[in-house]
Amino acid sequence: MNSCFIVGHIDEMPVNDTSSVNTRCLMKVSCNRSYAEADGTYVQDVFSVLLWRGVAEETCNCCNRGDPIAVKGRLIMENNNPLIVAEQVSLPAGF
Repeated sequence: MNSCFIVGHIDEMPVNDTSSVNTRCLMKVSCNRSYAEADGTYVQDVFSVLLWRGVAEETCNCCNRGDPIAVKGRLIMENNNPLIVAEQVSLPAGF
């Protein structure tokens, strides 16, 4: 099964992709790793998330940079870059 779930904060707001016929946006989500490196530091990963149609429109309208977000989706490769295609986006309370 090709699925993933990430919880983090919006690092970069969705940007409309005008090269596509369908409505789609690309957003960056930063997530802290749950474990420390050998030197005791925590690393933050940034993931590219692809949003389509209604999910893209709603996320652009109600989210701001730095807001907590949870994304459930599937992984694809586009131009040799991994992308998470969002199937469900939620704004969890209590972050």
